[in-house]
Amino acid sequence: MIRGEQIEWPLAFDINWQEGRFFTGTYFWSVDENLGVQEQSGGGATLSGEVRFQGVIAWDNSSIIMVDLGDTGTVSGSFTNDDTLQLIGYEAGEHALVAAAICVRSKGD
Repeated sequence: MIRGEQIEWPLAFDINWQEGRFFTGTYFWSVDENLGVQEQSGGGATLSGEVRFQGVIAWDNSSIIMVDLGDTGTVSGSFTNDDTLQLIGYEAGEHALVAAAICVRSKGD
């Protein structure tokens, strides 16, 4: 939800390192230019981007927490099976947002 409106946008994750419970990666996103979305710092319209993050798998082996590097976004969620995550993301501030996502692993060739 951005500025009180529910929207949908594509989101992809790339986990580039993992050791035990800890991992890092990048997520890639884009939004429709007609939404007039602005970046958290209040700059010009941001229609797509990528954000580096770090995360940890909790002791229950199901829950995860991820935090943006260089930003204030936080994502938490849980695995529903080996290939699917249910996630809730949020960011506070003047251009706050909340998000809910179901992410399914894409297996490469």
